[in-house]
Amino acid sequence: MTANIGDEVTLQCRVGNREGVLQWTKNGFGLGTDPKLPGFSRYTLTDDFALKINPVTKQDVGEFQCQVGAGDYSPPIRSRAAKISVQLPPGVPKILGGENGLVSVNEGETGLLECESAGGKPAAKINWSDESGKALKIDSVNSRTIKDDASGTFTTVSSLRFPVDQTMHNKTVVCSASNIASTAVQQTKVRVNVMYRPKVSLGINTGAGMVKEGSNVVLHCLANSNPPPYSYTWTKNGVIVPGEMGAYLALDQIDSSYHLAQIQCEARNSLGSALARTILNLQYRPKIGRASCRERV
Repeated sequence: MTANIGDEVTLQCRVGNREGVLQWTKNGFGLGTDPKLPGFSRYTLTDDFALKINPVTKQDVGEFQCQVGAGDYSPPIRSRAAKISVQLPPGVPKILGGENGLVSVNEGETGLLECESAGGKPAAKINWSDESGKALKIDSVNSRTIKDDASGTFTTVSSLRFPVDQTMHNKTVVCSASNIASTAVQQTKVRVNVMYRPKVSLGINTGAGMVKEGSNVVLHCLANSNPPPYSYTWTKNGVIVPGEMGAYLALDQIDSSYHLAQIQCEARNSLGSALARTILNLQYRPKIGRASCRERV
């Protein structure tokens, strides 16, 4: 007989012309001849000698027999063994390597998550999804089971491989474990932290890059990256601007030397770097040199 945790099980025993005293045994150990079965609070001996177990727990796995002792005119007899197998719900799954509910992966690589659920009988089935229950974009899913011979339970390990891109950043991945022993589904989840190199654009406080001579200009190196950039480098026409290592470059009272100058910023994090550039279009008043004046005279 197979039962789930919490079920009620009744083992029948029919004896004709009984003379001796009847008792049940579990794995060869007598439960006693007192109909109340003291010491076994979940066991009940009915009027027709059936053994009722309620509720079933995993301690009830084993062989049960109905035995009748010898009488004046009959030898002792015993029934065939009745075997109880108890199905167990899977244990709460855990995602290996998910420290504090977070796993970090690099963009462009193949991510690997492993989820383990132990203690199920039969073995648990593991499913992967996002927090809303939708299936994930995956490369492959492989599962394996390991049996514990001592307890007869199983451990299921499922490996999920998935392509890592920014759409996975901060996405919650849910691992669910279930089997036929229970309608409950055990779950655990982890948040995916996608690490990616900077993506850079260059902003300027004048809008389209048209600036006037003598004005103050602020350029902003807009870097989207994870982790954030740890350094910035600014160049003017390929020459590093000294002392400028932040995300902003302030140019006070800009002069005509910046007309058509190429300004470039580079942002760098632990995964690499990226750059952006712009050409300044400077508006300035006409400048007349002395040689031109003599020619006019």
